[in-house]
Amino acid sequence: MNEERENREHVEPASRETEAAEGTRPDGSRMDRRAFLAGIGLAGAALAAGDLLGGSGVKGARAHDVTESVYNGDAHPGYSSPRWMHACPIDVRDFGATGDGTTDDTAAIQAALNAADGRQVCFPAGNYRITATLTVPVIRLIGEGSGRTTVIFDQMTGLDGFAFQAATAPGQEGGVERMTLLCRGAHSRHAIVTPAVGSLYYTYRTRYSFSSLEFRGNQLQSAGSGFVYDYGWETCIRLGDCWGAYIDNIDAVGTYRTDTDPLAQPDHTFLKLAAAGGILSARISGITTHGVKRGIEIGDRAFFFIAGVDIAHAYEGIVSTGTTVFSEGRIHDTLINAQRVALHLNNRSWTAISNVAVSRHKSGFDHGGDWYGMKLEQVNKSWISNIRVQADTSVTPFTGTSYGFHFTNCGGMSCDGLIAGLGLSYGIYLDNCPQHSYDGIQFQGVSGVGFSFQNNTRDCVIGTHVFSAGWTSYEYGAVDRSRISIWQKDLQLESKQPFLTMRETDGAADQKNWKWTVNGGSLNRQIQNDADGGTVNYELVTRSGMSVTQMEWRAGTLYLNGAVTRAKQMVPASDNAHSLGSMSSRWSDIYAATPTIVTSDARDKEQIRDSDLGLAFIKALRPVSYKYKDVEMTEDESERMPARRFQRPHYGLIAQEVKAALTALDAGDFAGWTEDRATSRQGLRYEEFVAPLIKAVQELSAQVSELERALAAGGHRERG
Repeated sequence: MNEERENREHVEPASRETEAAEGTRPDGSRMDRRAFLAGIGLAGAALAAGDLLGGSGVKGARAHDVTESVYNGDAHPGYSSPRWMHACPIDVRDFGATGDGTTDDTAAIQAALNAADGRQVCFPAGNYRITATLTVPVIRLIGEGSGRTTVIFDQMTGLDGFAFQAATAPGQEGGVERMTLLCRGAHSRHAIVTPAVGSLYYTYRTRYSFSSLEFRGNQLQSAGSGFVYDYGWETCIRLGDCWGAYIDNIDAVGTYRTDTDPLAQPDHTFLKLAAAGGILSARISGITTHGVKRGIEIGDRAFFFIAGVDIAHAYEGIVSTGTTVFSEGRIHDTLINAQRVALHLNNRSWTAISNVAVSRHKSGFDHGGDWYGMKLEQVNKSWISNIRVQADTSVTPFTGTSYGFHFTNCGGMSCDGLIAGLGLSYGIYLDNCPQHSYDGIQFQGVSGVGFSFQNNTRDCVIGTHVFSAGWTSYEYGAVDRSRISIWQKDLQLESKQPFLTMRETDGAADQKNWKWTVNGGSLNRQIQNDADGGTVNYELVTRSGMSVTQMEWRAGTLYLNGAVTRAKQMVPASDNAHSLGSMSSRWSDIYAATPTIVTSDARDKEQIRDSDLGLAFIKALRPVSYKYKDVEMTEDESERMPARRFQRPHYGLIAQEVKAALTALDAGDFAGWTEDRATSRQGLRYEEFVAPLIKAVQELSAQVSELERALAAGGHRERG
């Protein structure tokens, strides 16, 4: 191994001599190797010199490892290759660690950690058996790769594995890389734990790197259990305060069985974030977990970026447990398979979640509770996009209620590209959620309710969305439907009072806005002023079931340009208040099978007395014959004389002559004569002349009777 390292040190090509002589700091500046060695201090120089001179030197010093410590391995996030290291590495074998899997290497490795003095500690390939917590200063522990370097934490019930100490100087970096952390014989507590001390965030700006790791137990359970181990960690990584943490390229296999009651299984979690001051920020990527009961737990004061994570066969995926929450988290390009809740966040804003696939295992245990694909509580002003959720129940039935997207007290949400799939009782469930917008939503498979609006959800706009057969589109609880607008395919609008406004941008003042509104079973067309503050109905259509019961137009003039109008019955809007036609707009002919009926009920009349118009009035009238000055309409709706006049004679009275007769008789007002004040045209109601005619006949009849009596009396006298 040492010979291999020595050979690697001398393979740098001549053309890169300058680069090889310098390391690269995180800020991009350079430090030459001499300056670096000088910076180690006298003790470091003595260590290097002792080995180079062939002496025994100080235990733990390997001069031929100095170059490797500066120029080894792959580039780390935030570092340029060749990698910058803080100091010469420490090899745990030099402190007595055997790595044979049997010998207890706890004391030897702890001695190496104690002697590190800020330098990284190397774990060559081997199996290192540990029986007590290893206290780690803020340094980096590096193996030769997962599966090659294995640290076996043996029979460590309730104990931590690598427990990092708090930093004592600014800018220190700790980490664990390129090894397998194995739990054997009993469940252990935290495989890796860092302090939750506020000064690490505010003062010391400590950083961590946990990369290229494997977490697992020792023995696999039965094949039917779904590839899980016998023992595992309460938490694989428990991250406290820091000024940045890189957690990447990690595989973790736990003990959780999806086909078994979760309450009977230990509560194990892959990653817990919780700080006293803050985590800025945890960058989590390239993670695969399988059979870990909870994937990622986001606690207090943690900024996070999660990408490229695959959480399989879990009880809970990514959950928020903190009460003092930092906003602005990011989750994207992630797969989650969980039996209770896949993604649960609370009490935050400015969060973005995108490109996530969520599912429930088809053979999962029916725990009897509700299932949530995405559960957000008091998450505001955030973006949710391109998320697919489904709960597969094809093998194991599920008795609880399944929610695809469950939002409670969430405001200002922008959601697009959501897909609600199989096995869901509710696709999207909104509980007291204001100001949501949705677009490009799909409801697939045969499931339950698409959108459920509950508990004062309001001011929501539902854009384009489609349902496959079997979905109930919408459900409304205690909400004001007028504050929920739904746009469907083919410009279908849906809400309690859906409306469509059209605006002519260059229209004249108060002539720009037109509006259609549906409300209370009626469709109203309206004009609206420019201030959007006032509307006037011009068409009102009312329905009852599948019948239109009433249609009303409100306009100064209504034109039915040449149309034939058919109706079973035509009635005025109110009784005895409206005219049919006018003096200037008259019907030419009215066809009827029976004459007009004029109501004459005594209950509708008052001041009833005998007619004072009789024979004298009738005798004063002049019956005439006449011909009309017929007119026809032009295109601009003005009148003009036709080229050919109709020659048929009409018989009747002249209104002006009737008025003159009334005046001469001092008869006063008579409803049989009318005048249109607007045009001064006069007209007659011929049915009003019936009573005077009857009166005249009665008067004549009386006169005839009197004459007959007189004649009869004269005849008797002559015979006498």
